[in-house]
Amino acid sequence: MSAGINRRGLIKFALCYPVLGGLGRVFASQTGSSVDIKCANVTALRNLSSVKEGQIVYLAEYSNGSGKGGGTFKVDLADKQSPDDGGYCFINSSDERIKRIVAGNKIRASDYGMDGKPGDNTIAFKGFLKCKLEKIIDVSIFTSGMARLADDTRLSASEGAVIYAISDVNHDPERSQNNQGQTLEVGSNCDIDGVIINGGGFRNNGFLVEKKTNVTIKNCRISNGKGQAILDYMSKDCVYARNSISTSYHGIQLWLSENIKINENQISQVKGGIWSACAQNVYAAKNLIHDCSDVGLDWEGGNNCISDGNTIKFCTNGELAVFSTGPELKRFNVPMGNLTHKNNIVVRAGDYLDRAGTKKINYLKDVGACMIYGNLDPHLIGPIIFENNSITAQNSLNKSMRCFASRASNKSDAVIIFKNNRFESFSNDMGMLNGLNKVFFTDNKFNYHSDKYNVNSTLFQNFNSLSMTSNEISILSAGNRNGAIFTINSGHGSADEVEMQKNTFTGFSAYAFVVTGRNMSKQPVIKDNIFNPNLKNRSLVAVKSLQLKSGDKYFLVIKDGFY
Repeated sequence: MSAGINRRGLIKFALCYPVLGGLGRVFASQTGSSVDIKCANVTALRNLSSVKEGQIVYLAEYSNGSGKGGGTFKVDLADKQSPDDGGYCFINSSDERIKRIVAGNKIRASDYGMDGKPGDNTIAFKGFLKCKLEKIIDVSIFTSGMARLADDTRLSASEGAVIYAISDVNHDPERSQNNQGQTLEVGSNCDIDGVIINGGGFRNNGFLVEKKTNVTIKNCRISNGKGQAILDYMSKDCVYARNSISTSYHGIQLWLSENIKINENQISQVKGGIWSACAQNVYAAKNLIHDCSDVGLDWEGGNNCISDGNTIKFCTNGELAVFSTGPELKRFNVPMGNLTHKNNIVVRAGDYLDRAGTKKINYLKDVGACMIYGNLDPHLIGPIIFENNSITAQNSLNKSMRCFASRASNKSDAVIIFKNNRFESFSNDMGMLNGLNKVFFTDNKFNYHSDKYNVNSTLFQNFNSLSMTSNEISILSAGNRNGAIFTINSGHGSADEVEMQKNTFTGFSAYAFVVTGRNMSKQPVIKDNIFNPNLKNRSLVAVKSLQLKSGDKYFLVIKDGFY
């Protein structure tokens, strides 16, 4: 003991060391004009009394034998408000604050008594995340409840440190009885980097970003959850980048969000990869999404949303999808339109991996890689655009892997544009569009590869208007000798206006296209098309039906072939 120790220090030392096991040990030494105190553990620190302003307290470790959580503290008698959070600020037996001196403004999970060993760290985890300092997860954490990350803070993790969500938490009681549970709720102006979340109970989400602004979640890994890996609800100006998400219920889900960037994430073995419901100004780029039991990347209502340069494969209900505004969201009156999928690489096949890692054989449903679901909003403020995508439909025992498809939206004024896409079909079915207002195909390439099947005609029906201009269509299957490349059902209750101009048809087929129907409002425009057939013993174009009528005039009254 220092020769300079004063009488009061000797008394404190005599009282605190040794003491009963529950109180821990305290050492005292003289530095300058005040006495420094050495505590063996947090219990001893909290049992201090009548300390002096500015007095230094040395903590050996958080709990006996933990080897973690020690540090240097300073007494702050002026602070009468700060709570005892279990790591940064402690309150002693005299209701005085003793605060950790933090190097570089960074505090660690181990400073809150978490030692990386299995248990339940929920209370300590909550205290840790409430701290306003920059936080580092330096040990694994086991939590059975939700913790909230304070506004304006940064959270990162050391290599190998994992947050384990260990309980089936249906809801957070601090929020409402009906609310989903969350592992971590993020505050505004927060930056989360390199955090790993594993697990989560019934409907338990990984990260919740609710009504917040300027949040970044990057380089994180979220897996094995029963809710959304990242759920953004009504937040603005957020970035989700370079995260790895797998085996959760959903990947990244947006509800009524604005100004969101979703870039360079890897998402697999979830239900929906990126699902945007009624969001505005969303940009999703360079993500890898595969093996989804629902959709890959989906614009569900909302406006000014762009997917750009993503790779999406093996999604049951469509790799690139567009839905209407959900009925539960219509009351928010968010207009729908200007929804774009561009520059994406898409592969559709019959098999996919489910969340458990089981390969489902010949499972994917009879929808399209570019999928437009039915009952789109009555009025759209801008078009739905598929542009410059590479779309491949692989072979399947179903024989119906489609590059594009739709369901009926007869009450919508939606304009659908397919521009400069490359469609590669190794199935027997390129696509089927049904029940849309206006559809434009311009400068696309259609390649039919399969030698196994006679190609099913690509069917267009129940349109107000269909325009196909400057497309290149190639049938590479020599076995295709009986069908038509395109079939257009026209007339009342079907396509009312038809334009087929400057298209190039090459390959094996009985017909380049077939038009069937009657009573069209306008005479179809069929001109300047180029035909390079490999079989010349059949007609290039067929018009089937006794008559096609525009107003009072009949035209193309030819039963089997013309041009």
